[in-house]
Amino acid sequence: MRQFLLDLGDHQVRLAPGVWRIGRDPVCEIRLASETVSRRHARLRVSPDQVRLEDEGSRNGVRLNGERIYGGANLAPGDRFAVGSIEMRLVEADAPDLRRFGTGTRPMPKPDARSEEPLAVLSQRERVVFDRLAHGRTQREVAEELGVSIKTVETYRARLGEKLGVRTRADLVRVALETGVLKPDA
Repeated sequence: MRQFLLDLGDHQVRLAPGVWRIGRDPVCEIRLASETVSRRHARLRVSPDQVRLEDEGSRNGVRLNGERIYGGANLAPGDRFAVGSIEMRLVEADAPDLRRFGTGTRPMPKPDARSEEPLAVLSQRERVVFDRLAHGRTQREVAEELGVSIKTVETYRARLGEKLGVRTRADLVRVALETGVLKPDA
């Protein structure tokens, strides 16, 4: 069985057989915090002897060795591909190299809430919910304003917590102040 690695420049991910979703969405196995990357941009289908790259209908597309692909294409070790503006390279691992990766895969680092643009990881709807919660509206009020259930707003609130690293309403307000969504009283 061949072993494949995904080289992201600053680190590598060992690709176990299965489907690897690439995008900004928290459900993606390979999360990329870039505005040029769609929430669910592409996927890698890894089998014991091959890796297939598929575009998920993303806005900015997928490029393989400089050429835009439509649908999908099989990758060979050494191929470079770009998801939005993020470039990656497929590498075939030698058996001794696998020891440095252990038996599992390395998770992608989560975006840092203190980065220059922490709200970049949020979808448009998550930004709307974030703004309304930061301005003091209750989850019930947000649900009524947006015409969704309270449970849906709770789900958005949980995603905000995960993506921004906030646990409480006070943490959420702090992030809103730091990013300029809220202005302190003068």
